[in-house]
Order: sequence, then C-alpha cells, then structure tokens
Amino acid sequence: MPLPRFPCKTFLATGLLSFVLVDYPPLHIRFATDKDMVKRAEFYPLSSFSMYSTFSETPFLVFVTDPAGQKIALDSSLKTHASELKKTYELQLKALKKQADRDGRLTDLPLEIKAAAGLRTLELLKARPSVRDFLAPRPDQRLQLHEIVLSSGDDGIQRREQQVAEL
Repeated sequence: MPLPRFPCKTFLATGLLSFVLVDYPPLHIRFATDKDMVKRAEFYPLSSFSMYSTFSETPFLVFVTDPAGQKIALDSSLKTHASELKKTYELQLKALKKQADRDGRLTDLPLEIKAAAGLRTLELLKARPSVRDFLAPRPDQRLQLHEIVLSSGDDGIQRREQQVAEL
C-alpha cells in the first residue's frame, strides 16, 4: 500500500516561502511551482503551518441549514468558506465571553452566549451580497447556524450537535 504524500514547508535562502511535495517509495521530492501544486502541498491536518499544529481538547465546527434542516453548501451557494464562518463565530464567542467575564472553553459556554454569537455571525453572513443573492428567490429567507463539538470519551470520539441561532 503506497504511503500518503505529505507537505513540508521550507524557507529558501532568499526568504521566500516554498512548499515541497514528498512522495515515497521511492523517495521523490518536488518543489511546488504553481498555485495548484501549493494547494495540494498544504492540506489540513498535515499542515506545516503552526496555527494547525496544536489541537483543542474539544474542537468545534459550524454549518448552516435552511429552516427545513437541509444543509447549505457554503462554497457554492453562499460563496464563503466553512473556515471563515467558523472564525467569525469563534470571534463573536470570544468577544461575548470576555464581555461576560467568563472562564473556561468556548465549547462550554451556555447556550445564551452561543445564541448571541450565532445571531451576530448570521447577521454578518446575511449582509454579504452573495448571500443576499442566494436568499432573494427563497420565500423564507432564514438561515440556521449549527455547532458541532467533538471531544474524546470512554467510547471514543463524542459528537454534540446543536442549533445555536436562526435569522
């Protein structure tokens, strides 16, 4: 069974950031020379960027549905990225956590704080022209924000999902 390719980040003597693709066996090393190769070289979770090198004990992700509960494709329908939506929600959570002078993990905040952060996130999302265009032909222009929290338990990975906001 062939082993997977993994990325390496290197710094050239000129100070430019470059990416290397390493394939094996046999060992074959290539520099990423164009945008498409860089996309293939840099992928999560085998990322060489430090922002991906440490993992939370309880990572979370978010997604959007319509009022009927059907997931909405963020990239193609709303013209945004899941990582951007999560970062927006996380920033709102952090701001409200600080405002409420709370300790602990973001994933352990009460639903009231998560709902307020979710509403702010949906307000920012719906203010985008691409999202307004997506919602224009729909009679019920509501979006729902859902949060999934992952944690390790005795039985393996635990998954907790809840709707945090609707707008």
